[in-house]
Amino acid sequence: MIRKFLVMAVVAVAATLAAATQSQAAFTIAINSTLMAQDNVLNDTDNTVGVITFDSSFQPGGTVAGYVVQITARLTNNGLGFGGANVLNVLVNASTTPAVVSPLTILTTSDGVAFPVLTGNVQLLNAVSYTQFSVGTASATSTIATSPYNTPIVPPTGSTTTPANLTGGAPQQGNSSMLVTLGLNPFTLSNTLVINGLAGQGASFSGTLTSTVSPLASDLNALPAPAGLLLAAFGIPAFGLLRRFGRKVDATVAA
Repeated sequence: MIRKFLVMAVVAVAATLAAATQSQAAFTIAINSTLMAQDNVLNDTDNTVGVITFDSSFQPGGTVAGYVVQITARLTNNGLGFGGANVLNVLVNASTTPAVVSPLTILTTSDGVAFPVLTGNVQLLNAVSYTQFSVGTASATSTIATSPYNTPIVPPTGSTTTPANLTGGAPQQGNSSMLVTLGLNPFTLSNTLVINGLAGQGASFSGTLTSTVSPLASDLNALPAPAGLLLAAFGIPAFGLLRRFGRKVDATVAA
């Protein structure tokens, strides 16, 4: 009987930890309002969970809206326990063809993101930089939403940072941040990159967009998640055992 309780406890811990660390329920990339890639489901050439690699050369004509595009998106969930962060990082390489349609909008979104011990506020950081940008302007924003992510080609409605704006020319970087009250799990994390004026044969952009969600220390429980989960998982079966053995002892004394 004890063995049965221990097995049940281990299964409960494993299931709870798996749910807590789940970092993507729907991880997608949409280009110009069209779903182009989903993690390990659609047009993703990388079979790693939490990483999307999209290459337009596999699309009809080898382009998307007249752009030759390569995108690598990575979602990192370090939110298990005290002081972790969730990071959505997107590397974009795009060049134009004569059939280009401006602007180029890249929306990367993941729902199911969570902080298991979150009780209040988080800091949302939006950052963008480029190593090559021949002409035009770029604008990047990060969004966090507590509502489920329903449509992969529409940004979720939530709290959005002010745009970080760049212009073509010498390498630049920009960032913005905001404090968000987020008492609900899981939540949706997304970033949007809009490039205007990238036109003409061979015009190009190579850059990185990063959205980071970090909980404030004052709004995290002092007890790390794994310890709390273990106590919950093993404490309940142990309490049941004590009650069972207590009844046996009482019955023996009564006899």
